[in-house]
Amino acid sequence: MDEASQTALRVALLAEKCEREKFRALLESEGMEVVLDDSFELPLPGILNGAEVLLVDMSGRSDRFQVQDVLDQSPVPVLLNQGGIGSSAIWHRRLVGKLQTLADRSVPEAGRNVYHSRPDLRVVPGQGSKSDEAPWLIVLGASMGGPGAVARFLQALPGDLPVVLLLVQHISALHQDLLVEQLDRCSDWPVALLGEEQTFAAGQVWMVSSESRIEMDADGVVRH
Repeated sequence: MDEASQTALRVALLAEKCEREKFRALLESEGMEVVLDDSFELPLPGILNGAEVLLVDMSGRSDRFQVQDVLDQSPVPVLLNQGGIGSSAIWHRRLVGKLQTLADRSVPEAGRNVYHSRPDLRVVPGQGSKSDEAPWLIVLGASMGGPGAVARFLQALPGDLPVVLLLVQHISALHQDLLVEQLDRCSDWPVALLGEEQTFAAGQVWMVSSESRIEMDADGVVRH
């Protein structure tokens, strides 16, 4: 086996036949190795041929329990794709970037070693800080690595950070509840969908669609 095939990101692909051919062509053009190419059926294949990440095209599927089964059964990180394959170069780059991030291949080996050697996160209070000050609002974008990366991020957070997290996700309304439920189970921080009118407090995680427009008034009430 040559050096290129040893270093290529290994992807398992589950999709309908017409979509599989397009996805395979895209992935291979980006230097990835498609080690499994099959239709999407449950239960998942018992062997993924050494894949580092699983790409599942969920287009036309509306059963939220199928999504849960995929995430539960896969031994590797999963990227669920909705709406088929995009035609733009930007869409292609985003897909490739998400797969690399899920497989922990977007950071060079030296960089990963440095990252894992860092000490645990801790809160360093500023001088003259007050407990009644408004919390920081931190927005986490949709391309930070998929549900698995978000879950690992939340699990690593200290419980006493004076911040509110707003998760902005590219996800259909059908699957929002499922993702919120999964993140809430794995995190000490409460995770919920952002309502039409909400007041933020430290220690909360709110999820909102990337298509939403959010406004905050002078009293700190958030509407979308």
